[in-house]
Amino acid sequence: MAQERGKPLPPVDDCQAVEIRPEKFTGYFTLLKLCFTTYWRRSVLGGTLMITQPFLYNAIFFTYTLVLTKFYHVSATKPPLYLIAFAVGNLADPLILGRLYDTVRR
Repeated sequence: MAQERGKPLPPVDDCQAVEIRPEKFTGYFTLLKLCFTTYWRRSVLGGTLMITQPFLYNAIFFTYTLVLTKFYHVSATKPPLYLIAFAVGNLADPLILGRLYDTVRR
């Protein structure tokens, strides 16, 4: 972090060095063991977010035209124009805000 800001870093003593040895093979069993024993809370959170997002998004997205036509009395030919706004927003989000997600949220 300090080096990114242009500040010199002090040298690290060899006694504090960490040796990293990659595993020769990491299979699905090892991954599942880590997910359900060591990092089970993160796994539950990630799974919950991944499962609920499509349900909530699709519930809004697929009923949007029904709401427009039935409750707001929009002509049946107009809802595709409203859906274009969703499509533009879905495309613009990662393009415009993607960099912020990687910098601000960390």
